[in-house]
Amino acid sequence: MQPTEHDEMTAVVSHFPHLIASALVHQARNWEETHDRLPVLAAGGFRDITRIASSNPTLWQDIFQHNQSKMAPLLQNWIREMEYLYKLLKENDKHAMTVYLEQAKTYRDGLQSKHQGAVPSFL
Repeated sequence: MQPTEHDEMTAVVSHFPHLIASALVHQARNWEETHDRLPVLAAGGFRDITRIASSNPTLWQDIFQHNQSKMAPLLQNWIREMEYLYKLLKENDKHAMTVYLEQAKTYRDGLQSKHQGAVPSFL
């Protein structure tokens, strides 16, 4: 594997999810101003998807800065993805939303959690 290929793939499955997890935490924090009991409701799903936002901020800022050329296009792609989801919700396109969710489920279910990846699991 070439270093550029490694950096791009790592940005997609490691660095970018950290950025998104942090953004989800900020969104919840901002909504807490409207709903002060929001943290009480933040249970398993929210905690699971945002776990990585608890990592070392200085380390991650350095990672983001070092990989800015990979991260910026990923963020632009994410914005387009969110615009598409917004359209599905706004138009109440149940069929397209179901297809979207089915495709995500199929891809996610294909990621073998017990499969030995590039970095060994210590769990």
